[in-house]
Amino acid sequence: MKLSASKMWVMFAVLGLSAPASPTFAQAVFKCVDSSGEVTFQDSPCPTHAESETVEISENASTPPTRPMSLEQMIQAGPIQALTSAQPVLESAREDAAACREHVEVARNMQAPACEATRRAQAFISDYADYASMIVNHEVSYDNDERPRIDRIGMANRRIVNQFNESVVAINGLLAGN
Repeated sequence: MKLSASKMWVMFAVLGLSAPASPTFAQAVFKCVDSSGEVTFQDSPCPTHAESETVEISENASTPPTRPMSLEQMIQAGPIQALTSAQPVLESAREDAAACREHVEVARNMQAPACEATRRAQAFISDYADYASMIVNHEVSYDNDERPRIDRIGMANRRIVNQFNESVVAINGLLAGN
């Protein structure tokens, strides 16, 4: 079955209203782009003349690690421990946001567990950003010899947070119809 992006939205909206998420929903969908740039989604492989991408629609969000620390705990722990312990949560949030973005691109709804995990992650990302600002503004004490390591970990985490935020912006744009 071949559907345009708008027809695919209607199909998933109807399916989403008529039945709870089921294992049959967790399957590959083929995203095809023809020579004129028109995007279609279908359940069979794209024609040979079309650019093809397989989009895995999964109802299973990654299992997020528990929130490692609250903002207060980050302050008490110190920058290296706080930044290092934040990495797995940031990675999980980035992966969930990317999965949610793919789900929303195809299904145009936020019902996937990855989307729920993305919403939950936003609170931690906000606390983490506040803590990172405190480090930059020297509101958190640390030894000067720790600065290179703090900078290195902080830069890696900043890239992860930026990718998370890019996915969230794209999700919001897709939901708004942009």
